[in-house]
Amino acid sequence: VEYKAERGCIPEREVVPLRSRFGNGVPSYLRRSLELLDERGAVSAQDLGTLTELHEPEVLHALQVRMRHGVVYTFTGPMLLAVNPFRNLPDLYSYSQLRRFLDLPAGDPVPEPHVYGTARDAYQGVWHDGRSQTVLVSGESGAGKTETTKFVMRFLALAGAPGAEDSMSPCERRGPCSIPFL
Repeated sequence: VEYKAERGCIPEREVVPLRSRFGNGVPSYLRRSLELLDERGAVSAQDLGTLTELHEPEVLHALQVRMRHGVVYTFTGPMLLAVNPFRNLPDLYSYSQLRRFLDLPAGDPVPEPHVYGTARDAYQGVWHDGRSQTVLVSGESGAGKTETTKFVMRFLALAGAPGAEDSMSPCERRGPCSIPFL
């Protein structure tokens, strides 16, 4: 992509000509994934890694459509992608949602992409498989990394506690709130 604008003036319209990467002067086009051509397909695509065509524009399109429908989390293979909604989504992190993931039998797949599902997989890896686990939370400033880490810690604290959140000691309840100090 080449950007041309005259210096010192603001054009009414900016023209962005496309150049081929192959040097033959013909612009290259990306193929669309048939699964994402309509909104229902994009919303139901929980794992983008299973699509026939996957490239950056398709990922961004799927995330945008899913976000419009209130779907924050999407898998791309084993990786969980999250879009910060910058608004309150009721029940997304509720206690009943947390219990849904806590009460899944060991070895069962998670029902949908969610940070609690990622925390559950890490917990299962340590507790049942005896393997060390890492949950990497990455993103730009203000993307919600600290909040996401708190949700992971809350899940792990409850998964290791015998019973409901009510049975946790005051120290266990404060654990997820101490994230900025860790």
